[in-house]
Amino acid sequence: MIPWTTDYPGVTIVVPSSSVGRFTMFELSIEGVQVPAGTQIIRVLSASIAKNLNTGIRESMSMWYWFIDDDHQFSQDLLLKLLAHNQPVIAAVTCVSRPPFHPVIYKGEELLPSGNKMFRNYSWAELDAKHGIEPVFAVGRPGMLIRRDILERVGDPWYECGKTNPEESGEDLYFCEK
Repeated sequence: MIPWTTDYPGVTIVVPSSSVGRFTMFELSIEGVQVPAGTQIIRVLSASIAKNLNTGIRESMSMWYWFIDDDHQFSQDLLLKLLAHNQPVIAAVTCVSRPPFHPVIYKGEELLPSGNKMFRNYSWAELDAKHGIEPVFAVGRPGMLIRRDILERVGDPWYECGKTNPEESGEDLYFCEK
């Protein structure tokens, strides 16, 4: 990480890895990211994404938390760009890491007859027509920057698996619902 500015307080970067260094491109991305002085990385390793995220938040008292996953890569200045918007919650546009690579930005949800929820994501064509910051129903957690007061308002545990569908993790979408 490259301390790049003192314009913002240090950020806690939480990486809920299933294993250390799962993807080389992620490690190269994180090494070059520009961060505020005092920024720390917290890596929590277990099979539970929700547990890893919650533990990472509990282990730090930063003003900001940036959530990234070890199967993503990002530009060096992404964190500083997100901080510059000074929004309580803001996320970068990301996509799922497997085909068909749809964006993880959602415009609503539907309740299925099973009682599970289905989230309706934006298409790439719909996103092409948008510019700047856009309010959305929910987003995926990778690339999401959250101010501590929002986490305090949501309350511990922040992330819980299986709440939107018992067969899917869905911890990020349930966080957005909260």
